[in-house]
Amino acid sequence: MSASIERFEHFLLARRATGEPLELSRSASELAMLAFDSRKKRLVELHVVTGVAGKEVTLRRSAKERALMAAEVRAPSFSRVLTVGEDDGLVYYTSTLNDGELVEDYIKRRGALPAATAFCLLLHLLEDLVQLQAYHRLIAKVSLSRLLVTTLEDTFL
Repeated sequence: MSASIERFEHFLLARRATGEPLELSRSASELAMLAFDSRKKRLVELHVVTGVAGKEVTLRRSAKERALMAAEVRAPSFSRVLTVGEDDGLVYYTSTLNDGELVEDYIKRRGALPAATAFCLLLHLLEDLVQLQAYHRLIAKVSLSRLLVTTLEDTFL
């Protein structure tokens, strides 16, 4: 993404001291940046879908349709999609700011979670994934049939 881009519609991009947009580590299929919604006066995550810029209209339309579907999802495990749009051939969406860290990063930094916490997180995630069953296009590559849970004592469930 060019450092010269200042905004997407009414979303102002946050910048590092070097002037580069402040990127967030999210999905490999998108570029996520911290942005300011100048209409709602709040920080948001701006996600630019990669791989569809300048491509045929059907690919961009499909990306927008999936983002609009995701905007309907209301579950604690998922960031809420606030807006979906297209600016200069780039499909984007904004979501609530996720001010935290990935569980994987937390475990690397602090060590294994207590079993009760791990199972609680897993239960919440599974409950939210069940809610996604109505959104086939969002979960086309998600398979719960390969889920394996282990404890630190090497007990398999």
